[in-house]
Amino acid sequence: MRSGQYEVRRVNSEDVMGLVSLFKETFNKGVSPEFYYWRLFNNPLKLSWGFVATHKDKIIAFASLTPQQVIYRGKEFIIGTSGSSMVSPDFQRLGIYSKLARVMYKRAYDQHCNFICGFPNRNSHYGRVVKLNWFNICEIPQLSNKIRCISQSKNSISDYEIISVDKLERETINECLEKRLETYYDTISLREDYTFFKWRYIEHPSYNYYVFKHKKNFENFIIKFYHPEKDGKQIDILTVNVYEKRDLEELICGLILYCEASEIGQINLWLNCNDKFYTSFEKFGFYHSSPITWFSGLEEPEGFTFFYDCHNWNFSFALSDVY
Repeated sequence: MRSGQYEVRRVNSEDVMGLVSLFKETFNKGVSPEFYYWRLFNNPLKLSWGFVATHKDKIIAFASLTPQQVIYRGKEFIIGTSGSSMVSPDFQRLGIYSKLARVMYKRAYDQHCNFICGFPNRNSHYGRVVKLNWFNICEIPQLSNKIRCISQSKNSISDYEIISVDKLERETINECLEKRLETYYDTISLREDYTFFKWRYIEHPSYNYYVFKHKKNFENFIIKFYHPEKDGKQIDILTVNVYEKRDLEELICGLILYCEASEIGQINLWLNCNDKFYTSFEKFGFYHSSPITWFSGLEEPEGFTFFYDCHNWNFSFALSDVY
């Protein structure tokens, strides 16, 4: 299919090095080829919703959705999360991305995607809303603790441990998923079973993730990513696996202890302000900080309007491919 002097087609594995070059040209920083193999061709649902535009055999634009499975009130749905779109600086403002996106949306819907959504930044938000009919669901503030609050834990740092994510057993992960889905039955939550867990955390080619937990408790844990390059050293929390408030508050206290001992200056996460555990984070000095992230969506054709209500979502960094 052609439009003007460029061709739109589905991405394939032979395009990966072209995507790496386009990323460098567009954002002036590098990305590994393994990231695109992982994200586009190895996801647990075995679906590829990526499209490229080419001009004289060179990739000049790229758009993709990451297929992810979510559960809401016991029912499973597939969402497509938009991420890392790019257009060569030499071909911007020609409507190429809009063309790519419309073809991509149709492909995703044809393959039973129930909702298309994403976290547009200041460069992409205007175009998606004005040109592609996205609508804003809400803004997600980052919840942060600058380690100003002294830990109130009765435990010591020696009562906790940090292990690599690949040390968690399959049975533990699947059992934790089932319990967490009961806790968040009335919210839209990622289906983080072992297959997803292995792909998202263990096999991620760019980041190393770790589990923070109490040594005597294997059911309650926090999955975190350490940012040594951020100012003052920071930790991002991707997943909080707890069922009771007292257990969460014990973990928060322990994590603050760890950060104090390790000279880590800040902890960050996304959390819906209606989450049952929100006040526990607030209790220990977490507050709304920057950056503010838009959460937006495309009106889907099947009438699943519960996707449109921000109160229904269990937000976490795990939903985004940035973390």
